[in-house]
Amino acid sequence: MGKAKILLLTNSCSVGGAEMHLLSLARYLNKEKYDITLAYFREDHHDARSLKNEFIKTGIRVIDLNCKNKFNPISIIYIIKLMRKYRFDLVHTHLFQSEILGRIGILFAKIPFYIVSYHNTEEFLHNRFWAKMARYTTSRANQVITISDAVKRYLIEKVGVSEGKVKMIYYGLEIVDSANNYREDIRSKNKIGRDDPLIGMIARYAPQKGHRFLLEAMTYVLKEVPEAKLFLAGHDEKKLKDSLEDYAKQLKIRPNVILSEFQYDVYTLLREFDVFILSSLWEGFGLVLLEAMAAEKPIVASNVGPVPEIVIDNETGFLFPAKEPRIMAEKIIFLLKNKEIAKEMGRSGRRRLEEHFTLEKMIKETESVYDYWLNKKQN
Repeated sequence: MGKAKILLLTNSCSVGGAEMHLLSLARYLNKEKYDITLAYFREDHHDARSLKNEFIKTGIRVIDLNCKNKFNPISIIYIIKLMRKYRFDLVHTHLFQSEILGRIGILFAKIPFYIVSYHNTEEFLHNRFWAKMARYTTSRANQVITISDAVKRYLIEKVGVSEGKVKMIYYGLEIVDSANNYREDIRSKNKIGRDDPLIGMIARYAPQKGHRFLLEAMTYVLKEVPEAKLFLAGHDEKKLKDSLEDYAKQLKIRPNVILSEFQYDVYTLLREFDVFILSSLWEGFGLVLLEAMAAEKPIVASNVGPVPEIVIDNETGFLFPAKEPRIMAEKIIFLLKNKEIAKEMGRSGRRRLEEHFTLEKMIKETESVYDYWLNKKQN
């Protein structure tokens, strides 16, 4: 019996939570059982953040469909041709464009099994038309996978997806020794004192991430801990970094705020943070929270979406209501002033990561879903 032919279909190869999840699947799914192809609709060839080469290194087949527009007839023709050429046994789509176009391709190419993954409580699904489209495609899918219970509940309650079709599989993190990744002294490079308390957030510069509320929280933090610094790192895809810099100046906290493009290894940054913060207004999961837990950092995070599934309030960190900078600041101040409690929360986070969010667990559960449907084909 030959290997089962599986297509992983996504929007692009740029760095993002869904793409990093796919990279883990590409690396660690059992290649003795599966012949895996990754196809994506578009790539910015000038984007230094492209993961294309990382996908190629995994040994799977990687195909750029080279579609400039999200939804057009050419995209549909390309995906139908691809599916007919390789005659996949199972297609697993990630993100909404891939779900819609993938469904059309599957219909014409007569693919036996179709799995959809949802990585977020997509804002556009509040739109009645797109919610109806999502209900249609998921109703035709054999299985729907969500990366958190919050996303699962959202699909069932708000979009109308059948509960019996939804399987929740948490993201899994490949746990590494962060000490081995230390490559650069970010404190000296950014003129941060060795003993200055450092609060950090790693997130793209986008309204969703709530940077403005975090800057407002810093005005309260600095009244209690005037030597504290805030380090922000992320991709400036929405071109918001300059406006955030102006806002920091307006709040008179600019000397205590470092706004960086994402140019460091994640663990190089996390190693130096005393407190990790995530001020998001909504989240599908928050993969960076797992990375902070791996680095044994106490977390202060907004109580949105699946975040309380990851961060246990008063145990591995603190939760606060989104858009509430004063409450956010209170949690940060407490951790900066109570270092032993902060360290114990960091250690508790690492233990929780090792129990619930391992890469091995995610791969095992994903393969179990694949094998269930592939066995149905054989039978």
